[in-house]
Amino acid sequence: MNIYVDFDDCLCETGRPSRAYDASREWLNQHGLEKVNLYCLNKYGRDNFIKGSSFNMELEDYYKMHFDLAVEDSPSASTLKLKYEDALAEYEKCRCTSLGRLVANREIPVLKRAKELLSQGN
Repeated sequence: MNIYVDFDDCLCETGRPSRAYDASREWLNQHGLEKVNLYCLNKYGRDNFIKGSSFNMELEDYYKMHFDLAVEDSPSASTLKLKYEDALAEYEKCRCTSLGRLVANREIPVLKRAKELLSQGN
């Protein structure tokens, strides 16, 4: 994402709840993305969504926006079904870009831990 930060307007929107803002902001900052504006998109209609906050965004506002480039880092689990080895290989292939490395570094440990926990149940 750092390669895009030098453009006029770069933002990161997440479907995480408002209460996750501080942790998400800290993660971005730790990875050199201090300049990126972060918004919590109310895409799930949460009742506890903070109205009028400077970092929250309603779907209506999001739909009015126009993007030159958008990067999706969280494919829908309901439509993406991969074996563990294939998912791991896909994340490894993405390491050739800065954003791919960030995503892989975040997701591969989660994937490995999930496999470990699932294998304990058998």
